[in-house]
Amino acid sequence: MIKVGSNAPCPCGSGKKYKRCCESLDFNFVVSEKGDILKEVEMNDQVKEALKMQEEAFIKKFGRKPTSDDPVFFDPDADEPVRISADRIVKDMVTAMEKAGIYEGIIYAYKKTGMFVTESNEKKYSKSDMKEWNEAINEYERSVSC
Repeated sequence: MIKVGSNAPCPCGSGKKYKRCCESLDFNFVVSEKGDILKEVEMNDQVKEALKMQEEAFIKKFGRKPTSDDPVFFDPDADEPVRISADRIVKDMVTAMEKAGIYEGIIYAYKKTGMFVTESNEKKYSKSDMKEWNEAINEYERSVSC
């Protein structure tokens, strides 16, 4: 991975230089070997703990440490390491959000954008991400006020 240069156009699409736009946020835009622009985000302690728990569950289920080819989130009912579909991950996340009593507008925005923005992680999103998130929340609010 190669970090996007400070004087390069910001990958968020703002038209500004990276240093004048997203470079100061809590993530880095990087370019993969294939030329894809990705976000590189430092893992917090909760994410590290969740990954450790997934590794322990994998070892318990399959009797070995996972390799780089194995899924992080796997079907616990399968006899072989099988990735859980993205649709199932979204469904499970929505179910958990509903059980936690999270505002329906946030759930709508999560389903529409794939993001889950909170006060503690909003600096990990670009201005265009935040615009997309806020537009989804506003769209939900307009739909229920009619």
